[in-house]
Amino acid sequence: MEEDLKEDWQQRLLDRFGVSAPPSALFYQFDAALRIELGGDLAPDPPIRRFEQAAYRATQVANFLFSRAPWPLAFIASWRESQSYDFAPLQKVLGDLASKRPAFSIEEPGQAGSTTNWQVSKIKQQSQIHDLLKLDIAHDLGLQPAASGTKTWLVDFDRAIMLHAYDDRGLDLVAMDKKDLLPAFDRFQSWLLDYDRARMEHIFSRG
Repeated sequence: MEEDLKEDWQQRLLDRFGVSAPPSALFYQFDAALRIELGGDLAPDPPIRRFEQAAYRATQVANFLFSRAPWPLAFIASWRESQSYDFAPLQKVLGDLASKRPAFSIEEPGQAGSTTNWQVSKIKQQSQIHDLLKLDIAHDLGLQPAASGTKTWLVDFDRAIMLHAYDDRGLDLVAMDKKDLLPAFDRFQSWLLDYDRARMEHIFSRG
């Protein structure tokens, strides 16, 4: 982790994606973007069936994109005061994060005293990707283990691809070149969010 902290991650993000930190609403920040529906029409009460479907879809998309090393990097955002972070769920997946200073921090505009701290961690195996997605999906469903005060973005600098499961409702996937998302657009047609389907079909039309 210490070697990660020496990297100017904000500059790398700017150079590759044109942003200084992963945006919360990925789908609306990039031209080439997919929004995958995760929980669908399954009711959140009881939550386990909705979680299982959302986790299955998220991991299937991740497997399709990240099938072999080199794996993406995990960019982890924390919004609360440092003493309130609960890194325990993440520690089981990535190792000790609580004792590491942030890779970078950003003051949120229009929110006095509100700072987003960012950790950057290397993924060493595919199962870690699955576990990180499940932690974010579980949070709003009240299931454990779940992310607590954190959110994770998966960033592939080589292919300029970014993935974020914002909660049990959906997953955003973006790329700087739409050709890199065409296979995913074709493969996951039935899971595309209908509300934004027209925009996605327009972007990825081959006509």
